[in-house]
Amino acid sequence: MFMIISFVKNDDRFNAAKFRCVKASTSSREEYGDSAVGYVELKREGTVCILQYKVCPEHKVRTKNYSVCLIIDGQEERIMYF
Repeated sequence: MFMIISFVKNDDRFNAAKFRCVKASTSSREEYGDSAVGYVELKREGTVCILQYKVCPEHKVRTKNYSVCLIIDGQEERIMYF
């Protein structure tokens, strides 16, 4: 979880202030994940892990969930593709 938060904070695609600090910190609360993540699929191929999930933003719970796909290198502990 913290590796994903670090990626969001440091990646140029998420350079808006609302993503870098406030929203990333808010969504990292322990109780946030239970209601926000609706579906998770995990596939491992050697040291590579493919993670697909659907998330509902906390501030707009009536909107449609959005899909996210991460490809993670487990050996180097870094996100290869977002």
